[in-house]
Amino acid sequence: MPIEFHKGQDFINEDIQEEAFIIKPIVPRSGIVLFHGAPGTGKSVLTWNLANAIASDSHNFLDFDCAEGKVLFINIDMPKHGLWYRWKQAGFQPMFDLVISTPFDCCGPVFKLSDTYKQLKEIVKDGNYGLIIVDALGEVCIGGSTSSDDLPMRVYSCFKEWFPHSCIMFIHHDRKRKVLDTGGLAPASHEDFSGSQYWLAYSTVALHLYRRNSEVRILDHTKSQVSELLEPKQIYLDESGVSVALWDEHQQALESKQLEDAYVLAAKINPNWGKLNDSQRLKLVATLVGKSVRTIWRWKKAMGEMNNDEMVSAT
Repeated sequence: MPIEFHKGQDFINEDIQEEAFIIKPIVPRSGIVLFHGAPGTGKSVLTWNLANAIASDSHNFLDFDCAEGKVLFINIDMPKHGLWYRWKQAGFQPMFDLVISTPFDCCGPVFKLSDTYKQLKEIVKDGNYGLIIVDALGEVCIGGSTSSDDLPMRVYSCFKEWFPHSCIMFIHHDRKRKVLDTGGLAPASHEDFSGSQYWLAYSTVALHLYRRNSEVRILDHTKSQVSELLEPKQIYLDESGVSVALWDEHQQALESKQLEDAYVLAAKINPNWGKLNDSQRLKLVATLVGKSVRTIWRWKKAMGEMNNDEMVSAT
């Protein structure tokens, strides 16, 4: 991008538009996104789903507005068969393009003469990709240490030159969290990622994924040069290991299934079920589920199946 010169008063009086986003406000149209988390938290899984949301016409990802576009996923971290088998077993259908590569050193003195560089350059030139996802950061700079303070700018500059019209998202691993005197782990921090702090400093947007407990992950929007920061989102990874959802949506699905099963069971065990009115059925189901009438009413209302008058008659 060429240097721009502005007189201060002229600049402030210009009508400068807000930064454009692929996924607002966590994936801009250009720049660097650093997405980090501990091994096993689901970073790759989340980015697979993020890529599918962009490559489809869903226009939504975890309640974020999502523009349609092309995505290239550069997989270096996971073996080819392991990736294929995981997707195949879970029935995952990738709608994005995939490059599988061995680790390389993008900052190496002869890297631009390598087949890897030339092949990827051709793929990107022909593909018109809005987002490039690199899994993982440590695999593209194997000639240096991620703790080196001069490496982040060199790696980021290399990829910006390589893919000038794309946003580039790097998946990166967190270092091991400190063990406290109490024996527990230190709380998760936006500075948990492995290596130099300049990986964060030179990024446009930073996202941190960490565990709240065995079921719930937290997606934390920890840095942005292009928007306000958002409140952390609670994320659920399903049993297939390849899908994600907001925790609230997952909870609602569980409640819906539990409610459906309870109504089926109540109809089977109560010979007078057909004679009961809605409020009587509500009380019976609440007893079977072990919840209050108000809780069952709330579940049904969330499903669009009950109104306030029924709640009054049930109580």
